[in-house]
Amino acid sequence: MTLVQEGGDLSGRIELVEHLGSEAYAHLQLSSDQTIIIKAPARTALKDGQVVNIKIDMSEVILFNENDRVISVIPEEV
Repeated sequence: MTLVQEGGDLSGRIELVEHLGSEAYAHLQLSSDQTIIIKAPARTALKDGQVVNIKIDMSEVILFNENDRVISVIPEEV
């Protein structure tokens, strides 16, 4: 995923940024009222309340169902 000024695949408001040492996780509230969690570098500049636009790299997406089980993994190319 890449932050972009405009024309992203998704946009929303950062509700929470969890700083966990070697990485951070940002909880993004989408306009559809869904929440997604994005992994960011440890020293991310993302802030609670910030509105962001995201361009998605589908080769990095992992989807989970309502029971937190992986339902889709796009394998890395060898």
